[in-house]
Amino acid sequence: MKNALFLFVLSFRFIGASNLSYGQSKESLKRQQFVSEFIEAVNVKKKNRIIKCIDRNNVSKYLDGIHKGNKDEFLSDFFKGLALTTNEYSRVPLDKIFDIRLSELNELQEGIAECKIILKTPEDDILTVLYLKSLKKKGKFAFVPAQR
Repeated sequence: MKNALFLFVLSFRFIGASNLSYGQSKESLKRQQFVSEFIEAVNVKKKNRIIKCIDRNNVSKYLDGIHKGNKDEFLSDFFKGLALTTNEYSRVPLDKIFDIRLSELNELQEGIAECKIILKTPEDDILTVLYLKSLKKKGKFAFVPAQR
């Protein structure tokens, strides 16, 4: 009986590992899960959950420093992007975002991926580019805004 249970568990571990071999590493799956959690936080307008997804150095410099703790201003700057109909950069207040969609996720180099995100607002669709970096803790990530 113990041998049958062992084989049963082993077969599931093998099936799970074989699914990863079809083009996605554990790192890639964790990165996609992190991005999905970030998108969900934006959709439900949870400022603190969004901020937890942002690189701590960026939060310290901009939220704590420049914006003096004003989360609304910080997030408007963080989501700054290119309006697709006017080709102008604009700040995007969180309360104006009614949908967010991942357009592209490309690994640039080991530990850094580029996320192109479309923010839907009543005025326009906004393309914003964020960098997603792997942190020293395995399976942990943080967003950094692209230089604009």
